[in-house]
Amino acid sequence: MIRLTGLTLLAALTLVTAGCAGMASRSTSASAAPEIAASYSIDPGHTSLVFKISHLGASDFFGRFNNVSGDLRFSENDLANSSIRVVAEAGSVDTNNGDRDGHVKSAELFDSGTHPQIVFEGTGFKSVGRGAYKISGNLTFHGVTKSLTVVAQKVGTVSHEKFGDRIGFTSTFVIQRSDFNMGSGMPASVLGEDVQIMVGIEAILQK
Repeated sequence: MIRLTGLTLLAALTLVTAGCAGMASRSTSASAAPEIAASYSIDPGHTSLVFKISHLGASDFFGRFNNVSGDLRFSENDLANSSIRVVAEAGSVDTNNGDRDGHVKSAELFDSGTHPQIVFEGTGFKSVGRGAYKISGNLTFHGVTKSLTVVAQKVGTVSHEKFGDRIGFTSTFVIQRSDFNMGSGMPASVLGEDVQIMVGIEAILQK
């Protein structure tokens, strides 16, 4: 029979405690390692880009873009690695009226023949709490590039056996059409100056 004296028992407990502390330290260090931002591709079929603008000060009308694509790199634990690029084809604008669509695509407004794409590139991600992120970047519209900061809300993530790993965000923000030299001959009393943009993005993890 092995007998442990009080001193021997104390020494054994000290060794065990030290070993557990070392394991905990190693575990903490491993969990604190930076996470590499995952790459996603925006799913055009489940992404919406809608705008709203005042007409004659009497009502608001809405339009959308039917062709939106892009990519996302995102890491909640290392936002310095996160970025997003969203591309809307200007010629895919749809206001539910063919004549109005033609006017919006014309040189007076979008001039989609000369400037076929509307692009937002965001490289600065900052958490503002509750799953929301402030994203700073540049918006290029009608051949003009302006800095733009938006707040995007993370909707959720899902891992689906058929549709893969997905993540979604929504954002609503306002731009001024005059900042992008659109409709300079149209006063705000005819066509509103503020353009509200609502976007919902669903992106698929690339493996």
